[in-house]
Amino acid sequence: MSFRYVIQTLNKNGSKESSVQEIEKNEVLIGRGTSSDILLLGKLVSLNHAQLTIGYKGGDKGLLIQDLDSLSGVFVNDTLVSKSALKSGDRVKVGASTFTVFFEDGYWGFFEERSDDVEEEETEVIVAAQEKRLRFQSFLPSMTVLSSLLAVGVFLLYFVAPFLDTNVTSWNSGPISNAHKIIESDCAQCHASGFTQVRDQECMSCHKMSDHAHSMEALLEQHPDMDARCAECHMEHNGDAGIIAEESKLCVGCHGDINSLLAETDMPNIESFAAHTEFRVSLTEADGGQKKVSISDPTLKDPTPLKLNHKIHLEPDLAGKDGLVTLECMDCHEMDKAQDLIKPISFEAHCADCHSLEFDERLAGNSVPHGDAEVVYNYLYAEYAKLYLEKEGVEEPSSGSRRRRKPGQAVKRGQEISFTRDSVVDQARETEEAIFTRSACQLCHMVEELPEPGARGNRFQVLKPNVPDNWMPDAIFDHGAHQEVTCESCHNARESEETSDVLLPGKENCYQCHDQFGSEGMVKSDCVTCHSYHEPLILDDKQKREIEAILISLEQQIGKQAIGKKTG
Repeated sequence: MSFRYVIQTLNKNGSKESSVQEIEKNEVLIGRGTSSDILLLGKLVSLNHAQLTIGYKGGDKGLLIQDLDSLSGVFVNDTLVSKSALKSGDRVKVGASTFTVFFEDGYWGFFEERSDDVEEEETEVIVAAQEKRLRFQSFLPSMTVLSSLLAVGVFLLYFVAPFLDTNVTSWNSGPISNAHKIIESDCAQCHASGFTQVRDQECMSCHKMSDHAHSMEALLEQHPDMDARCAECHMEHNGDAGIIAEESKLCVGCHGDINSLLAETDMPNIESFAAHTEFRVSLTEADGGQKKVSISDPTLKDPTPLKLNHKIHLEPDLAGKDGLVTLECMDCHEMDKAQDLIKPISFEAHCADCHSLEFDERLAGNSVPHGDAEVVYNYLYAEYAKLYLEKEGVEEPSSGSRRRRKPGQAVKRGQEISFTRDSVVDQARETEEAIFTRSACQLCHMVEELPEPGARGNRFQVLKPNVPDNWMPDAIFDHGAHQEVTCESCHNARESEETSDVLLPGKENCYQCHDQFGSEGMVKSDCVTCHSYHEPLILDDKQKREIEAILISLEQQIGKQAIGKKTG
């Protein structure tokens, strides 16, 4: 199948010249090497930089470009990609060259515009190379011979000598990170044997980490060729730079086309931050499982069984009305000590000042306990029993029937009664019903009446709120880093009247300040800015050592190195 490579050169006099190269292949190689079908020059171009595949979807309908682990990467429409399907009109950048994709008359092709100045520079490079071959130095031993001699010397010095235990430090490829300084002298801690890659089991002897994803095991079973070692992302001997890789290219290598790697996954393909799908929140389902729903989904509702009207609580003119105060977001939503997450809301800390649970004016200062509906009735029974014992002759009606009255209402003349168990039960039940159905609990909670009293005598129960501590558990967000931004810039709470409103911002809100390139005035945001590959776990006791044993091991290794230097 033919591929057309069209070059249009702009001469100094303003005229244009065009050349067309027909490539009769289904796979077209781009690079600096001599085997390349499209040959490019420049320091940013790798020998084998990228590959074009024609008809990857069958027939001649598809064109795919794939980065071959190049030095500078491949950009499609200014987005760094590892693999991407192309369409007519796309702009592809490889090194310093920019191509426009076209599809005409059943042929795919690249169109490149060049300047005559660039061609002259390339010609000068070729001429300089030819002149160099005519110099006297060209009659000296070839670079191949000199390189071979140098390689033998390096091999003897850096590979044979260490086996003689005289030059172990020659194998050190660079400074070790500060996190591993304590084992800097004990190479065997990470390198179990010579000339083999560092294995995960050496890393896990000191570290315990969570899995990257629940589907990681299935992914490795389906693709055993993938190298998923710890050292792929944690590159040692580069100082503190590189111990945790931050390049999005490593993540996009899988997540850019995750659906082809894991056909059954529900994760979307994400090729870049600019092409990120809309954020999703985790909702707890009836069976206790988690379901992810896009913030842009019109059916998204907060299932938390609470009654909360943000608009009322944030009313700006409340101050001075019946002792009320004007609330701000941070009055209820406080940051934790690390200033990244928000502390859970508690009744005692955030609600009790305005929402009293006092239940009877005769028992001023007494409030029913919050948090356990089962104990409310027993608490009321005990408090009324004490009240009637202290004031006997206040409660029993003169007739056989018991009179219902509002809790705390004064007893009318002629109705004074003596203490009995039935009168205490009546009063406790009447107040219990008022609290759960007319006043305190029902203002904020979903309340259910039981068909018969529960184990503790309670006739009502409150549905557990189950407020999520983190709506996006797979993401990282630092509120402290954004504290100079007003809460309402991201959370439109002041106009929310429904508890079911999910007041979380979408990706467009983030795009105002963040991008993947760190453009002028924008915060550079790689994948690891908002996502963690895995989380650290508590190390097992059997993996821990006494500090004395660690120090003794270090002294022994330092001693061996000192002996090696003397004998060397």
